[in-house]
Amino acid sequence: MEDVMNIDKEDWRRLATYRGLAALLVAFGHMVQIFVYPVSTWQASYSGLLSQSAVMMFFVVSGCSIAASAHRVIGEPRPVLMYALNRMGQILPPFVFAVVLMWLCGVLAPYVFASGSHMFLPHPRVVREGFLFDWGEVMGALAFFNGFFSITPLSNGPLWSLSFEVWLYIVFFCFFLALKRLQWGLMLVSMAVYLILVQYDNSGSSLLFLKYSLVWFSGVLLFFALLRRQALFGENAAWLRSVGALVLCFLVVLAAYFGWRFVATDMVYDITRFNMSFGFAFSVYLLLFRPAMSRAVQAVFRPASRFGYTLYLIHFPLYLLAYGIFQPHMLDSQSVSWLVGLSAMTFSIFLAYFAAKFVERRELFIGRAA
Repeated sequence: MEDVMNIDKEDWRRLATYRGLAALLVAFGHMVQIFVYPVSTWQASYSGLLSQSAVMMFFVVSGCSIAASAHRVIGEPRPVLMYALNRMGQILPPFVFAVVLMWLCGVLAPYVFASGSHMFLPHPRVVREGFLFDWGEVMGALAFFNGFFSITPLSNGPLWSLSFEVWLYIVFFCFFLALKRLQWGLMLVSMAVYLILVQYDNSGSSLLFLKYSLVWFSGVLLFFALLRRQALFGENAAWLRSVGALVLCFLVVLAAYFGWRFVATDMVYDITRFNMSFGFAFSVYLLLFRPAMSRAVQAVFRPASRFGYTLYLIHFPLYLLAYGIFQPHMLDSQSVSWLVGLSAMTFSIFLAYFAAKFVERRELFIGRAA
C-alpha cells in the first residue's frame, strides 16, 4: 500500500489553505446576496458564481482529504470505528454549535428585528422572508436527511452541502473497504445506497446529488493520482502533462461560458453546469500544479483553514439576524448595506475563529487514538 505521506506535507498545507480560502469566499458571496442584493442587483450574479465555485472547491478538497483518511485507516485492526470516529469528531461539534447558534438567533429575532417578529420588513429580493427556525427541519439536518427526505433549514442554507458530503463519506468508505477486502456484498450495498440517494434527491430531475458527487469523487481521484504523481508526471510523461493542460483549458473555457450565461440571464441559467465544469477544472489544476500557491496567498489564507469549517456552518444565520436588525437603515443605501454586511462577516469570522479553538479540536471529543 502506498504511504499517504508520499504526498508532501506542503501539499496538504496548500489544500488546507484552499479550504480556508473557500470558506471566506462563501461567506463573502452570501454577504453580498443577503445584504447588498436587495438594494443593488448587479453584484448578485457574480457573488453567486463566487460562492458556488467556493463550494466546489470544498467538495474537491473534501474528496481528497476523505480518500486520504480512508487510505490511512484501511489497514488498521478496526478501520470502520477509526474512520467513523474521525468523521464524527470533525463534523458533529461544529455542527451542534451551529444548531445552538441557529436556535439562539431564532429566539432573539422577535426582540431585535425592526418588524418586532421573526419576519423581515417587506422588500423585494430579500433572500428569506424572515428568520424561520423549525425544529423539524433541524432534526432532518442533524440526521443528514436534508436534501433527500427533508428540506434544508431555511435559517442556514449552506447546510445543503453537508448532508451530501456525509453520505458520500459513508458510500465511499464502504465501497473502498469492500474493494480492498474483496467483500462484494458490501460493495453492492454501498452502490445500492448511492443509487437510493440519487433517486430520493429532493432536487428531482436536476439530480444535484449525482452531479455534485461526481465533483466530490474527482477529489478522491485527485488523491490517488497525487500518490502516483511521480509515475504519472515523470520525465517521460510530457505528453500526459500536455493532455492534462488541454483538458484544463477546455474545462476553464466551459466554466467561463456557463458562468457568462448565468450572469447574462440574471441568474436564471442552470448554475450546476458552471459548478461541475469549475469543480473538474479545479481538480485538474491541483493535479497539474501540485497544487501551486504563492507564499503571500498562503500567509493570508492558511490561518482561515483552522476555522473555515465552523465559519461555513455559522455565518448564514448570523447574517440573517444582522439583516433583520439593521434592515431599516439599509433599505435605500448601498453603502450602509456594504458596511453592515462586512461588519457581520467580520463578526462571523471572529466568532468562528474563537469557537474553532474548541469545536474543531477533534482530540477533545474522540481522543488522540482516533
